[in-house]
Amino acid sequence: MTGQQAPAALESVLDFELVVVEPLKDEHALELLVKVSRSTEHPDRLRPVVQQLGGLPLAVRLIAGQLKSPVPGVLEDITVLLTDRRSRQELLTMDDAHDLPSALDATYGRLAAEAALLYRRLGILARVDFQIDTVFTLTEDRQPTAIRRALHALISARLVEREGADTYRLHPLVHDHAATVAERDEGGAERAVVRERIVRYYLRTAESGEAALSSRWRHDPMGVYASAVRPAGGSTDTERELARRRAGLLAAVHLAQDSGLHVEAWRLCQGLWTFYLRTASHAEWIESHRVGLAGAQACGDRLATARMHYQLGFAYLDRWSVEEDDPRRAREQFDAALGLVRSGTPGRSEGERRTESSVLEGLGLLEQKLRRPRYALDRFQQAEAALDGVIHPRGLALLAYHRAPAYSALGHHDDAERTLREAREGFAALGQGKDIALNIGKSWMRYAQDRVACEQPGEAVLALESAISELAEADAAYVLATAHLSRGDVFRSLGDNGRAVADWERARALFTDVRSGRAEEARARLAASDEGGDLQ
Repeated sequence: MTGQQAPAALESVLDFELVVVEPLKDEHALELLVKVSRSTEHPDRLRPVVQQLGGLPLAVRLIAGQLKSPVPGVLEDITVLLTDRRSRQELLTMDDAHDLPSALDATYGRLAAEAALLYRRLGILARVDFQIDTVFTLTEDRQPTAIRRALHALISARLVEREGADTYRLHPLVHDHAATVAERDEGGAERAVVRERIVRYYLRTAESGEAALSSRWRHDPMGVYASAVRPAGGSTDTERELARRRAGLLAAVHLAQDSGLHVEAWRLCQGLWTFYLRTASHAEWIESHRVGLAGAQACGDRLATARMHYQLGFAYLDRWSVEEDDPRRAREQFDAALGLVRSGTPGRSEGERRTESSVLEGLGLLEQKLRRPRYALDRFQQAEAALDGVIHPRGLALLAYHRAPAYSALGHHDDAERTLREAREGFAALGQGKDIALNIGKSWMRYAQDRVACEQPGEAVLALESAISELAEADAAYVLATAHLSRGDVFRSLGDNGRAVADWERARALFTDVRSGRAEEARARLAASDEGGDLQ
């Protein structure tokens, strides 16, 4: 006997054991699909079908039955139909006593009112992992105690899956049903209210996270960042919470734009900037900012549009994929931003001048990546000139920091040393903070690179010791790992293999902790050291 729930009082009639069947792994779902359908198709052609079914046994069986059709082209038709929510529902509704939507309808019909309401609201939310605070946002008009009971009921009915201490999700096909029920049973006005709640919830999440991660200047017409209080704790927890919600945050950008909430769309992107930058989340960064740019243009905010062009350009600059034509795309976005805030425009605001400086700084970094240090220095000089009359010590310190590699490339090592000293002093004058410690630590790392270039490895070791000391206070494991990796390399060049191995071990552990592929670089160095070979 199979079903969504054990019938009431079944134990009084039968001696039975309840077996809960979890969603199948893709390879097991594929095996079931082939056995039931008796398909002779190559497994690779069936995998796209399996991936759309999420391992739900009933769904796999229903599709397997349709694959038995002798009509040519059925597999191709099914593959296409499964990519759209409405056609998926139609495909899984057939002349069968146990079609999937009917089974879910029966389960939904047995839910208490509050649980049914929460189920519909989860159908309005994008199909992403969610937390209890997300649930409360969807049901602001209900009592928290009742909503906790409702969530428990959905978990008990196996409509909601629990992942970890406070992470939940709907199976893809269950979400399809919830979305269909929401469209059927919730009015258009009510759905619009819930969508706006979702957008504003994720906007608060993004902007509070951005305020915690960085003290940088933002376009802030709503005064959100001006009134924000930065937490005294580390940034690791903030990044972790943003990472848990990253799919929802990206979906919220699209939802905001699709719902006509254009201001919220670009503000979400601004709020995600530091998180995307620190985690190198280039695909999400670029996708979101294309939408945010359209939002800024739609609401007619020229400075917001310039900021979106700049941030999108920086995403291309940071990814730097020649195959994706990123150098050209970055320059195109920077040029578009400059066209909106260029000097010579009467009555320019401080924000426009800051943005012009940031864009010129980005163009300088682009020239450095193109190995044109003289052009880079020209751009950095223009960026500093754009700040004339603007009190922006952080920006000036960053420009000094960026000049150093250009001077090193030209062999002007004294100038590189001078500008990096100016950068460290500038950052230190800003006060205390983990982002300040991060920038000071990175300045020491850059100085170490210059000392290696001018064949002063002893000075490089001292610089990296200072970098590691600062970065340990900055709560920046990835950058700290990079510093240990670099110091290990310098120790190896000095013939101090013991200290080199210790640094590489530390780098490997830190890279592993943050799930960076660069852990393999440290392992390769350790393996070469064990074998007594040369490092490449």
